[in-house]
Amino acid sequence: MTIQGRKRKTVCRRVSGIMKRKHVKFMTILFVLSVLLLETRFLRTVSAQPVPEILTKKIQTITASDLSEEMGRPNFFLDAKTDGNGSLSYASSNEEAAKINEMTGEVELTGVGITQIAIRASATEEYEEAVRTIQLRVKKGDAKLKVPERSYTKTYKDRAFSIGASARSPVRYKSSNSRVADVNSKGRVSVKKCGEAVITVTAGDRNYRSASKKITIKVLPGKPRMKSLNNKTPGQLGISWVRQKEADGYIVEYAPDKNFKKHVGKIRIGKNSVTGTTLKGLTEGRKYYIRIKAYKIINHRKVCGKASKVIARKVKKEPLQTTARPGKRTLLNLLLTAKIPLGHTMYVWGGGWNEADTGAGEEAVSIGESPRWRAFYEMQDSSYNYRNTRYQIHDGLDCSGYVGWVIYNVMETAGGRTGYVEKASGMAESLAMKGFGGYTPARNVKNWKPGDIMSMSGHVWISLGMCEDGSVVLLHASPPGVLLCGTRLPDGRSSRATELAEHYMRTYYPDWYKKYPDCARAASYLTGSGQMRWDSGLLTDKEGIRKMGAEEVLKKIIP
Repeated sequence: MTIQGRKRKTVCRRVSGIMKRKHVKFMTILFVLSVLLLETRFLRTVSAQPVPEILTKKIQTITASDLSEEMGRPNFFLDAKTDGNGSLSYASSNEEAAKINEMTGEVELTGVGITQIAIRASATEEYEEAVRTIQLRVKKGDAKLKVPERSYTKTYKDRAFSIGASARSPVRYKSSNSRVADVNSKGRVSVKKCGEAVITVTAGDRNYRSASKKITIKVLPGKPRMKSLNNKTPGQLGISWVRQKEADGYIVEYAPDKNFKKHVGKIRIGKNSVTGTTLKGLTEGRKYYIRIKAYKIINHRKVCGKASKVIARKVKKEPLQTTARPGKRTLLNLLLTAKIPLGHTMYVWGGGWNEADTGAGEEAVSIGESPRWRAFYEMQDSSYNYRNTRYQIHDGLDCSGYVGWVIYNVMETAGGRTGYVEKASGMAESLAMKGFGGYTPARNVKNWKPGDIMSMSGHVWISLGMCEDGSVVLLHASPPGVLLCGTRLPDGRSSRATELAEHYMRTYYPDWYKKYPDCARAASYLTGSGQMRWDSGLLTDKEGIRKMGAEEVLKKIIP
């Protein structure tokens, strides 16, 4: 290449470099101008708006306390608060102790233990997020064991029943005597036999404290069932019933009151094998109500079951007694017996006594009268004189022999037993000392009732009662024999008693009256005689003889 060529090339390079440098500067200037224009626009825009401050968030505080609760408390809401405006949420660390609703804070206790409750307050534009943890301790609670009844009284063969216990924990049952009452795991009791059992009901587990209650169950015999009730015997009712093997005995109740509130009689039967009894001493013609209860001895006490069906029955009336009955201890029977020898038995000194003259002889300890008495009477006429027949002891009776024979035939049912003949003067007092009745000395006697035994000096007689004028009709063995007499008035005149005695002897014993018409005795019979009045428990008086006057008594015993 030539020098000129090289120069030309060099010039071109320089021109090209100059051009390149000029282009760079232009582009730079153009960029700068563009940036300035943009900054101007930005500044204009920014200058039209406020410039925000840079702020710091507040700290919010959660208020809540540790808790200690017992199992069994109903669900509750946690008492937690925040002084900020964050929303609270909750969480439990041990759900076996307690569960908590995440949003509401409602707590459910689930078991004994400890749990940590986390309480979170959410962050807001104003407050930062906050967290607080509290401790909840769950302890054993009350089992709240309840039973509807603390005792039951059941009847043998009753159906099974449920105790109906309730508690916060499972309930358990145990019987002290499963032979009487058995109980299963569900509290259903089966009645087995009569007696007493105690059911122990318990509750409690790991979450609830132990608790127990005792329930007493008494099982009593069932209602007895009547078999028969008869009233064939006057004054009595015979009753029988079906045996109850589970009972220890029975109680029979009877009363004229159908409600069994007044005049209730009771008979206790101490063996369950005895299934019948007789109710005695009942008022004739009256209706009685009868029921039976079976009992069981529980804790040394007789406990009765329910009563049987009540049965009513009227007691049979005894036909009016007009004849004596040996051994029947009534006041009426005493007077009917005393009437037997009347009008055909002679007065014999020592009659009714033994040969030794120390007490009752053969006739005075015999039931019924001796046939020799009537035979001897039929041999006599109006001239009879007892002084001529002394100690013909088998042919008649003297006063104490007569009274002794009467008493024997009322008190005894068979002959040959101990007699009641003794000295006339002290006979009334002696009988009282033996317990037959009460004694009143002669000076204190105020009245004379039917059946009174009266002793005076050398004599003893039986009163048939008073008349309106104060006179007394009497029965005695006095010469010439056993007869009906009346006491005169104190001035010696005839009395109503003497009139009655004469009337009855003349009317009912005419043969005697024709021979021996004297039926009067002195008023001294009343003033000089001590009195034995029969005990009403020894000689009963359902006919009311003791309340009668002499005239009414005579109508009863001498038809």
